[in-house]
Amino acid sequence: MPRTAGRIHRDGLTSTATVLVEALEAAQKDKETAETFTHPFHTYPARLHPATARVLVDFIGDGTRGPILDPFCGSGTVLVEARANGMKAVGVDLNPLAVLIARAKTWTVPPRRRRALRETGHAIAAAALAAGKAARRAAADPAPQRRPKGFDPNARNRRLASWFAPHVRRELEDLAARLDDLHADDAELADVLTACLSAILYKVSSRTSDTDATWTPRNIARGMAARLFAQRIDLLAAGLDDLSKIHAEPPQVFEQDIRKLPDLIPDGTIAGIVTSPPYAGTYDYAEHQRLRFDFLGLRPRELDAGEVGARRDFEDDPAE
Repeated sequence: MPRTAGRIHRDGLTSTATVLVEALEAAQKDKETAETFTHPFHTYPARLHPATARVLVDFIGDGTRGPILDPFCGSGTVLVEARANGMKAVGVDLNPLAVLIARAKTWTVPPRRRRALRETGHAIAAAALAAGKAARRAAADPAPQRRPKGFDPNARNRRLASWFAPHVRRELEDLAARLDDLHADDAELADVLTACLSAILYKVSSRTSDTDATWTPRNIARGMAARLFAQRIDLLAAGLDDLSKIHAEPPQVFEQDIRKLPDLIPDGTIAGIVTSPPYAGTYDYAEHQRLRFDFLGLRPRELDAGEVGARRDFEDDPAE
């Protein structure tokens, strides 16, 4: 694990084994890579350490320009490193949130589009702040609840109510509603900004962390959600600016079941694979990210049915 060094047994070809040991040790020795490019943008349970990904991408990509495939791409760590290496890359994941984040972290579009990310995002944050101030007046109307398509509004409200203080919930719903409006005109930009909103959700909620659903009291100031949203936009934009200095195509990211990979990628078209597969019976992404799915209006039906290695599938009979 990244924070706990373990024994590494080396065997096989010395040239290969040496690099693989270096990749595993990089998680303890390299304290800088995880803070480069867009790696710090969004938390994600059990992600491959960026320093390990960098060593492996360099090794697998030596002598080729790709494409590199990550069939369990998660939040896009390998895709970021492949893009930073100037290589083509393809990412696949069944989790709609993972795909949203991975696309945002590798959104190396022309400068004018990246400027639009900052300008539009900051305008939305400022409007939400102004709306929050107006709501504190005695005559302000109650905040309308969003109705994401495909979600029962009453059930959604019950699931969300205990996790956010009323003023925080109002501010978040205001931000999300403005992103809904933007989606009609610029779906791509709205999705990137939605990833920015996702990145702050647990920080302003009473949920302890991605993997710990314990309720924890938090005193979130008024306006904090909008300010954190704006800060997260700046963090992503700065990382994308750095990543865009290297000439390469943005990675392709697909929401797809790995068992249907042959339908997506023809044989003989991938130069190498770098991935961190699921740890069987350890994590449950459909549950870890349920709060984000509910709030953002993402539909995880395929993930609920097809998540590989999910803890919920091992609980009844772990040995089996």
